[in-house]
Amino acid sequence: MQIFRMMIVSILLFWTASATLAGEGIVWLSKDQAVERAAAEGKKIYYYFYTPSCPSCQIMGKNTLEDPEVVSLLNSGFVSTKVHASLNRAQAESLGVTLVPTSIFFSAEGEEISRKSGYLPPDEFIEVLKNLDAEK
Repeated sequence: MQIFRMMIVSILLFWTASATLAGEGIVWLSKDQAVERAAAEGKKIYYYFYTPSCPSCQIMGKNTLEDPEVVSLLNSGFVSTKVHASLNRAQAESLGVTLVPTSIFFSAEGEEISRKSGYLPPDEFIEVLKNLDAEK
């Protein structure tokens, strides 16, 4: 069973690295995968709360989260998880998310270190990421 688990982890890591190198965008992980990887790699966690029907979420998804510098900063310094707020109401409520889009950043230990609600254009989001990355 341990060997099977190691194989799965290796495949996931290879797939994640391949996606990153191919420039295919942000590597989105499940909440559990993000927490596990953050602990293992000492990286911060980025939670992106959205709904598909939210106009600001659509703009942020298209403009900000596809920006090459944003993608690079997130993939290199953070582990990211995307949360559909309507389908995951309990998680959204437990974290006090009342509007979307909301970006929440956690330390590798799981402590909230920053929160931004509403649309953030690429330049502002990049500034947030660089400031958080500098707080190592």
